[in-house]
Amino acid sequence: MRTANRTLFDRLLSPAAHDMRGALTNIGGFAELMLLQDYDADQRRKMLASMRDQAEKLGQIVDELLELARLELSGQADPPTAVVSLAPLLRAAVAELTALRPSARVMLDIDERAPAAAVDAMEITRAMVRLLLYGTMLTGDGQMGLRLAREVDESDQPGANDRGAGRGADRGAGVSVSLVVRDLEIPVETLHRDFAPFARCIDRAGRSRDTGLATVQAIVARHAGRLTMTNLLPGVAVTVTLPGAA
Repeated sequence: MRTANRTLFDRLLSPAAHDMRGALTNIGGFAELMLLQDYDADQRRKMLASMRDQAEKLGQIVDELLELARLELSGQADPPTAVVSLAPLLRAAVAELTALRPSARVMLDIDERAPAAAVDAMEITRAMVRLLLYGTMLTGDGQMGLRLAREVDESDQPGANDRGAGRGADRGAGVSVSLVVRDLEIPVETLHRDFAPFARCIDRAGRSRDTGLATVQAIVARHAGRLTMTNLLPGVAVTVTLPGAA
């Protein structure tokens, strides 16, 4: 138990504590300055905006910490699953994204021949919403694709700079869900850092946001799947691959 707790601390609590301490220092520093000095309206607005951004960052870190800790502690047990088609889950995820980001545009491409999968529907839907929210960071709420297909052998994937994370799923009859963003000039090697716990990226609006991919990766790993990022030259595809139901 001590080893498990130490692993949890090393993987999650230690990096989270570092980021939280930085955000608290920012908020506390600006609050103290505003108490000690008088600032004009423009300066106060900038300071308050920074404090708001750091408070939002703290909230995102806490949310991800709780989610990753839950997944880490339950990782030894198999998730409750049922054999379902992923198509309704993707449609539900897109509907939830639309409620959160009304300007986001998602082009669904569903292969009805894709096999069903034995999954926890709520967890996979949550992972898909996280994946789509990551897409909005890359596109600025612009257009992205979400493609459901049979699992494609890695040797047939486009691009030469493929990277992956998570436990490998068995080859054979699998199912994949790919978030596809075209015309992206950021190297996939740089984007791959977004898999790390508490990773943040600057969105198209210039704000620092939690990527959420560590949570997606943890959920996918619990289902014996894998999460990969592929360079489309230009563009990028972030793909969830799951074993098909027997």
